[in-house]
Amino acid sequence: MKGGPTPPFKSGIAMGGWDLGDWTAYSNIRFRQDYISVVVNAGMEQSSVPATLTLLLDSLTGEQIAEINLNEATGDWSMYKAFWTNIDVPVTSYHTVYLLAQAQNGLAGIANIDYIELSTSDFVPSVVKSIAKGENLDVMIYPNPANTYLNIKINEPVKKVDLTIINSFSQVVKNDMYTDTFFKVPVDDLPYGVYFMIVKIADKTLTKKIVITK
Repeated sequence: MKGGPTPPFKSGIAMGGWDLGDWTAYSNIRFRQDYISVVVNAGMEQSSVPATLTLLLDSLTGEQIAEINLNEATGDWSMYKAFWTNIDVPVTSYHTVYLLAQAQNGLAGIANIDYIELSTSDFVPSVVKSIAKGENLDVMIYPNPANTYLNIKINEPVKKVDLTIINSFSQVVKNDMYTDTFFKVPVDDLPYGVYFMIVKIADKTLTKKIVITK
């Protein structure tokens, strides 16, 4: 597929195979105003991993505002999985947004894309959706975005704190236990992107979106 707009919503018509250098564009887009996230439903074989869809402003050589990492094979070109990114950089004026296919392995074939969706809400992995949010849990998590450490301050007595961080593919990347009301969580080993932190204290659970920068 070489260029051309696609509807900014889930479509019943498959977009088809994407190769290195293929792209599509959306006109008159304001991220964090009209749209919050981009979801790509795609099938990938192991030989095509890893690859990325880079989001660029106004041209194929424009400013990069995000990228969607296609770094997990789905098993077959026709087996689809949702890859996504939340847009945390405010783009308050209208732009044409390009999605450009790039591959680290240099192979032509990238992915078989079912659809691309511009969403009006943050994308949340299903494993996080299934966890109840603890509205009465008094926890401070800062700084956010972070690049080296996250400070966790709990404003209530605790015996044990279970902390889990999940990436955009619903994979657990950190799972630790603490006993203090203030502690630091190292995140410099995590690739940049959006994650979800789950803090569990007794029967209370809090989920918080965190952003890792480099």
